[in-house]
Amino acid sequence: MENKIKVVNQYINNNNGKAIIFSKEAALYNIPEKRSNGAMDLPFLGNLGYGGEEAMLEQIKAKKGYQILLTKENYWQESDKITDYIRRHYHKIGEVEEFEIYEII
Repeated sequence: MENKIKVVNQYINNNNGKAIIFSKEAALYNIPEKRSNGAMDLPFLGNLGYGGEEAMLEQIKAKKGYQILLTKENYWQESDKITDYIRRHYHKIGEVEEFEIYEII
């Protein structure tokens, strides 16, 4: 597990921090690097805050030029609406460990 964390964090660091993990696993990667992506770090439906899924989608759309890392399989508490939107509207540019990488354009 420690090696996976290093590989993913190296990928994010190589992209000047313009890569965001949108997953329940985000804290495992972000805490050692002392970084946070707010509600995107634990995107359970109950954690999305005011405006819920729609507000989170607007935050993601505003991240033009960023990459978003999604786990290959959705966790039951994560928003299918958001992950499906990302997969349908953004270009998959690769994978790193258990994540698919999408470019927000």
